[in-house]
Amino acid sequence: MKTRLLFLSCLLLALNGVYSQNLKHQFDIHSTSVEGETYPIEVLLPDDYDSTRTYPVLYFIDWWLISDIDPRFYNRMRFAEVIEPVIIVGIGTEGDMNDWILERTRDLSPTNLPEEDYPDSIASGSRGTSGGAANFLAFIKNELIPQVEAKYACDTANRGLLGYSGGGLFGTYVLVTEPQLFHKYLLGSPAVSYDDFVLIERLKETPPEIYSSVKAVFISVGEEETGDYMKGFADLRDLINEKEVPGLKVGSYIVPGEGHILASTPAIIKGLKFFYGSK
Repeated sequence: MKTRLLFLSCLLLALNGVYSQNLKHQFDIHSTSVEGETYPIEVLLPDDYDSTRTYPVLYFIDWWLISDIDPRFYNRMRFAEVIEPVIIVGIGTEGDMNDWILERTRDLSPTNLPEEDYPDSIASGSRGTSGGAANFLAFIKNELIPQVEAKYACDTANRGLLGYSGGGLFGTYVLVTEPQLFHKYLLGSPAVSYDDFVLIERLKETPPEIYSSVKAVFISVGEEETGDYMKGFADLRDLINEKEVPGLKVGSYIVPGEGHILASTPAIIKGLKFFYGSK
């Protein structure tokens, strides 16, 4: 019994140590690209972080919602040595859930749909309406990435972007408009039905050569997500495969028995192993 308790104590210490408190850095960026917005940023460094080497970097959309959930699974995957060390950068939101809803509606959508606007009364202030993806991308490209890469030992040829649902819509927008900015795209249950599948139509027109620097794309959907989500998943997967880009790995995963909400964690775990698997 004592041996078992000792083992469990050591296991918990090891899991907590993958991202120890002194390797969790937080700072705010007062954006000029998204006027009037401040983004809380959290950077998680692996416990064996060594500034003399470089690490892959994965940028998380919707960090306000998932910061207390998915990094725990990363801890266990690192402890089991199934993925390599990765720097995680979470892009957060100031305020509560209403602020998060307003902000992501604006930042993650590629076009403006007036009928999708949220009234200011449900949040602490106006965060704008839909169609702000271009400004949010400018923030990531011109403000966030330069700061992160100036402060930490980043492999600039191994940047990843992770987005789920609306975040997957935004990830698809980046893939279609500036694919060279990231080298790996994890698109979980991407809401690409937005505005009559406008990004799918744009993807059809993009020439394969613009994806030459993209190394991996992973797309997921829950088995119980029927209709637009399943169609968007299939269209996105098939169109990227049809590009036949040399050196580009395309992974896809239908999460068994899960709908939109509960499919997120299994999809992210599968995607992390696809990108950073060490076994």
